Amino acid sequence: ERPLRSLYFRVFSAICSQFGRTLYFKVLIVGNVDKSEAKTLAAGLTSKFRAPLESSPAPRMLDLSSRSLVLRTKSPNEHDINHLLLNMYQIGGLTENEESYVYLLRQSMHDAAFETLRTQKQLGYAVFFDVIQVDSIFAFIFLVQGSRFNPHMMDKEVESFLTSFHEKLSEMTAYDFAELKSNTRKVLSERPKNLKTMAKEYWEKLGTRYPDFGKKRRAFVGLQSATKEALLNFYRRVFKKPDVRKLSLQVFSSASKEKLPTEVLSHSETFSEAKATLVKSFEALDAMKTESNGIYT
Repeated sequence: ERPLRSLYFRVFSAICSQFGRTLYFKVLIVGNVDKSEAKTLAAGLTSKFRAPLESSPAPRMLDLSSRSLVLRTKSPNEHDINHLLLNMYQIGGLTENEESYVYLLRQSMHDAAFETLRTQKQLGYAVFFDVIQVDSIFAFIFLVQGSRFNPHMMDKEVESFLTSFHEKLSEMTAYDFAELKSNTRKVLSERPKNLKTMAKEYWEKLGTRYPDFGKKRRAFVGLQSATKEALLNFYRRVFKKPDVRKLSLQVFSSASKEKLPTEVLSHSETFSEAKATLVKSFEALDAMKTESNGIYT
């Protein structure tokens, strides 16, 4: 309320002017229109802004090459009491057989991560897990935001969850694994129920620069030959040392008096490359938080 009272119209106008100069956007038109109508509509939208589409920055994915990278910083908002943790576990390129295991893990870990980290551990008011794709690289992500625990403690709890979930997978019976495959098969065979869902699926594919419209079909076929042992091996490759390829962004509250951990865990020579990865990651997070069906609360 106090900042709003001190906001003058001329300042607000200047902010809006600067916002328009640095705004980048993409357009996807879905519905009962033909190609020429869609092009006309897109041209009308883009003509209102100064920056051409070609000037938009190209996102890049940092290849972690079997190592971990930890980036720690303070929140730019000195009044924000919340901490934030974003862990990205890079999978890398996938073979056709491995695509089905990505969907199996997403199906089995999605609700389990929320139940453990949000409901039981109460790490924060926001807990989110999903798989994203940047360029041709896939990665599992954990997002935790809250004021109760700092990102260092959040990260430890996420790693503890990954250890316990490995044990859960190891103890899975043949019946449970067959049921997991059946549930995953249902998810992969679902068709978009409305234009909003259809547009979201198109965005996920077109936003990667390597559109692949056959991924779900190949994963569906791959489920037929999927085994529990192969799933466990895939899980260990993604989440267990020494092969883990992990990027951890830890944003500490500036309102908190505690200092950043001093141990050297990051590689300073790769910081600039990591920032390019985070730009695309946050764009994907914004879209996923909107469509998380209640998992992000």
